[in-house]
Formats: sequence, structure tokens, C-alpha cells
Amino acid sequence: MIEEIIPFLVNEDTNHLFTSIQIVEEIKGVMFRMYKKSAPDPNGFEGFFCQTFWDIIKHDVIRFISQFFIQDWIMSYYNLNYILLIPKTHSASSIIRFRPVTLGDYKTKIITQIIVDNWHQSCHISSLLSKKAS
Repeated sequence: MIEEIIPFLVNEDTNHLFTSIQIVEEIKGVMFRMYKKSAPDPNGFEGFFCQTFWDIIKHDVIRFISQFFIQDWIMSYYNLNYILLIPKTHSASSIIRFRPVTLGDYKTKIITQIIVDNWHQSCHISSLLSKKAS
């Protein structure tokens, strides 16, 4: 019934590509591509901290990210983001004179980037296959 109303936009193979468990090197690669001076997460950790202390935190980060991809679930606290408005000028009085900064957990940033990377890979593969088929 619901399939008749809401069409499937992603097939099983693409879904598996998006949600497959990532290897340690891929998680580390995403971590080290993050901007070191990014806004800190709600706990105060930023990219610089995570990259500098990777050898200490890597087991917790890998376990957390693997749990997400295995169980398709994340604790609500980790999906919490704060949006701060930083004035661009000294006397900012309208919304366009503020710069938004998002404070989000670095582990969810890694998960998001892995999904985006997989999406790009899927689009690239689809593009190659459609060119080959024509």
C-alpha cells in the first residue's frame, strides 16, 4: 500500500552502498579531511583536537560509527546541533548581517560525510554505466 503512494527513490544496491560498514581507513580519511579549525561540537571538540588525538579516540569513534551503520540508529544527543549567529559587523541589526555557525558532533559529521562520499560514488558509477549502455 505505502509503496503505491511513496515511490522507492533508492534501490537495494544503492541503499547497501550508502549504509555499508566503513573500514577504519575510510573513517580516518574522512576525519583527516575535516577542517581542523572547524566550529567545535557541543562538547567543545573541534577537528584539530580529533585529528591530534586520533590514536587515543579512534576506537570510540570507529565503534560509534560502526554502530550507526549496523543498527541504523543514533542516540538523539549525538544528532543535536546548535546554530549560533555571529555578527558580521559591530552594529548588526538584521539577519543578513549575521553569519550562521553550526555546532554539531564531529562523529555525526563523519557519518554524514561518509554517506555523501558514497552518494558521489554511486552517482559516478551510475553515470559510467549509463554511458556504457548507450
